[in-house]
Amino acid sequence: MDSGAGVVFVDADDRLEQWTDRAATLFGIDDDRSAVDRFHSLLTSESQPVYLEALEEVTAPNSPSARRLQCTARRPDGSTFEAAIGLDVVDIDGTQLVIVSVRPEGEGYYAELFETLPDGVFIVDGESQQIIDVNPAGLELMEYDRETLIGKPNSFLHPDGERYREGLKEAMAGMDGGTIRQFPDGSNMYVETSSGMHVPIEMSVNYTTVAGRPIAIGIFHDISPRIERERADFALREAVQDLITIGTPERLYERVATDLRDIFTYETVVVRAVENGRLNPVAVAGNDSLEGEPRSFPLGESNPAGRAFTEGTTQTVAGAWALECGEDPDDDERYSGTYLPFGSYGVVTVLGAVNPYGGTEDLVRSLLACAEATLDRIHNERRLKAQNERLDRFAGIVSHDLRNPLSIASGHVELLEEDLGGHDSLEEIEYALTRIDELVTDVLEIAREGNDDRDVESVTLEAVARAAWSLVDTADATLAVETTASIRANRVRLQQLFENLFRNAVEHAGSDVEVCVGGLEDGFYLEDDGPGISPDERDSVLTVGYSGADGTGFGLAIVESIVDEHGWTVTVGDGRDGGARFAFRQVEIVDRVDATV
Repeated sequence: MDSGAGVVFVDADDRLEQWTDRAATLFGIDDDRSAVDRFHSLLTSESQPVYLEALEEVTAPNSPSARRLQCTARRPDGSTFEAAIGLDVVDIDGTQLVIVSVRPEGEGYYAELFETLPDGVFIVDGESQQIIDVNPAGLELMEYDRETLIGKPNSFLHPDGERYREGLKEAMAGMDGGTIRQFPDGSNMYVETSSGMHVPIEMSVNYTTVAGRPIAIGIFHDISPRIERERADFALREAVQDLITIGTPERLYERVATDLRDIFTYETVVVRAVENGRLNPVAVAGNDSLEGEPRSFPLGESNPAGRAFTEGTTQTVAGAWALECGEDPDDDERYSGTYLPFGSYGVVTVLGAVNPYGGTEDLVRSLLACAEATLDRIHNERRLKAQNERLDRFAGIVSHDLRNPLSIASGHVELLEEDLGGHDSLEEIEYALTRIDELVTDVLEIAREGNDDRDVESVTLEAVARAAWSLVDTADATLAVETTASIRANRVRLQQLFENLFRNAVEHAGSDVEVCVGGLEDGFYLEDDGPGISPDERDSVLTVGYSGADGTGFGLAIVESIVDEHGWTVTVGDGRDGGARFAFRQVEIVDRVDATV
């Protein structure tokens, strides 16, 4: 019953028999209810005739047993409020009891107390303890027809068993109305249906008298959904603890399917992952009821699985069992299915009765959100492992393939100095070798530690680019710098990035290549007028081991490493003159005075 409604019990002559605390509060007479004899006295003079006419109508022979009307209620202090009033009649051995519900306007519509209340209402004779009336919800709860229940003792509603009887007796001892939620020992109260099923309930009891006879009105509220949710919530917490430790997507997909089936008692669960532009089944739990293997769905909006993934919305389909096996849905709601979006990874399908998603949407979403986070963690770990392996290979190349020839070159420079004495060319060679040694040391440190802790500062792109150009053998190549922007970067690593790109341009585009460095809205670019890089190679040019000429295959991989250190992104495309273009974005711009492209 909605807590906003007040309930008053009157006889056919409008004499007040009983009322709830909510009704007394609404009318402002909590302290002296006995001062009110007839309910119509609580209404304004304009509303009293309307109410009394309705009362006479519902208590007349062969008349409707319920009426709904709008009235103006009046409190003893003179204040008024608009109220929706419902009248429902219950016949008790020829004596009529009228249940009047009162709800202030603006709090929602009035309660359909007897015929439409979702809880079971049982009216019991206080002397004979026999059931004298029951509402439709009570019949549905007990799985009996009305003729079977009327005249039965109220004990008929409860299961046999000495332990249960003693618990019920103890709970009701000295009780003058109220609600029983559990027996004193903490066990649940329940009723036994015609099929022998035990349904846990909360029981609210109100006592009144009709024509001098004691009457008990019991309201039975089915709490099995609440108990089931508590069970599912507990099982979900345990499942999540295991879910977050799973190490492979395959195992996680299997656990999602079995956990959803076991926790939420779905008949069948299918997990589909995005593979090659389709939603392919990767795990199934409870597939014995399917007449074949679950199908693969294309992405897009031509099917409910595709719509769930593309739109990120839940899709419920009648006849989904047939759809799952590649047949046309038969619109049979007994075999419905719900397609749930599973982030960027795919779709989860639950199959069962009408609306198998039920009232556990938030719990199901919680499990899927945890699974998505676990998949994110698995993929991140795999990417990190691959990156570390790449860095290990990179360090090996640097250590072996560079250190050895560097040592040989340095030794020959020392011999030449002994033979030739001081010479400008030898000094340049020695400087270059020293510079190479410094770079090798830096690169090895970064590769082995996996990060770069050196400070970043505001640096001018033009100054760093030209400094890098002066250290590269550029032959007849030319450099144009079309930006004066300053960015936040590590100067040494940024210069190394430019050196590698300049060297790459000369090696791959020719000794007379034209190189340009320019600004972007959120970064900078470097491009040349060479032959460019074919689209099918652009994803691999930044990986360790790739080389389009006779290089070591790690020059551009160093570029990607520097990009990662700074949190930038780099894409490879076509330059304005058809050559290669490297665009660096998500760069922190400190000062920009140039036009950007």
